Amino acid sequence: MGTFLAEGYLSSATADGLARDGTRAAAATSELAWDRGRVCYLGSIFLPADQTCLLIFEASAAEYVSRACHRAGLPCERVTAAMIAGRAPACDPSGASACG
Repeated sequence: MGTFLAEGYLSSATADGLARDGTRAAAATSELAWDRGRVCYLGSIFLPADQTCLLIFEASAAEYVSRACHRAGLPCERVTAAMIAGRAPACDPSGASACG
């Protein structure tokens, strides 16, 4: 499994719109099943100055990310491998947080 960014261009975005897009991406990944393939939506980042939305996925291959974006109806100009370092303690899947 690797981390991938799906990059799309938006002229504008709102917090509600990004949340809806995230819900659609998560639903698409949970609906899709492939032989030896897996994809999971992790979150999104919107860069207003660049009109760019980055959707973050964990997947066994970039093609699964592209398929998930297409199924969700989300703009996806390209998918690229990414590395994420230093995940915050608040992101711990167990729900534990060192941030008090």
